[in-house]
Amino acid sequence: MRVLFIILSIVFVGLLPSGILFADTPEFENDYYLKSASCVSLKSPTEIALLLKESWVTENGPRTHNDILQHLATKNDRTSIERQILFEYAIYCGSNTLAKELSKEQINPNIELGGEYSIFNWKLANGSLINLAAYYAHWDMVNLLLECHASPQLLSTDKTSVLGWTILWGNQAMFEKVLRCNVMPEKDHTLLWAACGSKTPLFFMEKVLEFGHSVNAISPDGLSLLEVAVSFNNLELVKFLVKRGAKIGYVDIMGRTAITLARQLNHNEIARFLIEEEVNQNDGIINLNLHPNIIPPLTIKTILMGAEDRLCEKPEM
Repeated sequence: MRVLFIILSIVFVGLLPSGILFADTPEFENDYYLKSASCVSLKSPTEIALLLKESWVTENGPRTHNDILQHLATKNDRTSIERQILFEYAIYCGSNTLAKELSKEQINPNIELGGEYSIFNWKLANGSLINLAAYYAHWDMVNLLLECHASPQLLSTDKTSVLGWTILWGNQAMFEKVLRCNVMPEKDHTLLWAACGSKTPLFFMEKVLEFGHSVNAISPDGLSLLEVAVSFNNLELVKFLVKRGAKIGYVDIMGRTAITLARQLNHNEIARFLIEEEVNQNDGIINLNLHPNIIPPLTIKTILMGAEDRLCEKPEM
């Protein structure tokens, strides 16, 4: 599992005629402000304007999302659809001021992104507004949406929950807050993989295992939890998982173990640790059939004597 964190560039637009301060709202610099983002894609300005049935959809009509954003923000008699679309823009931009203003009106915090009256393309939308806010680490927005009774149990299109995003970002305070919202972490297996990629993995991995998840869980890609930790090159997390009972000898769908994966990725310290643990757990014996090409032509005896220089040479592929 790879997590791509995309940092938004903030461009201030100042005070609009409506009196709403847009000091925390970025302008859209072109038709697709985050065109490099893989998880979020917006409908074109013309498509959105057509949804709004605006008369200014002409040759000189909205050319950017910012045209629509400012147009809707200046209106005093917005329709329910206009309020909803503007609210989506506010969450997407990270504009806490505008979102708070709109939350006082009738909006649906649990609207499915990518629906008919949504600014997002459904295939690439991030599931729900609260997931989108959590994905971008807009925690003020997450708080606001929770106050508006948004469901934290809604999943993003990659099946990551709001709780999972708090883990990935390492936000312990928000993690505890979302836990109090009647979520069911014991049924959310994605939390394990989120903990592996977290900014504070040890804290969250211990929490997730306390929910009852197995330290020997297998990912949808057929990797063990230990292998995922190896892929992140996190020695401390690997040590933690082994201490909690993770099986070093698990063979994945590619015929690899955590040891062979560590050597293939050239994660030398992890390879050393895992081989030593495997030897110690098996009374000085290591099954070379499970871990092919990990130590030729070294013997177990020379490993235990400290002759480790060749132990972590990258194997031939």
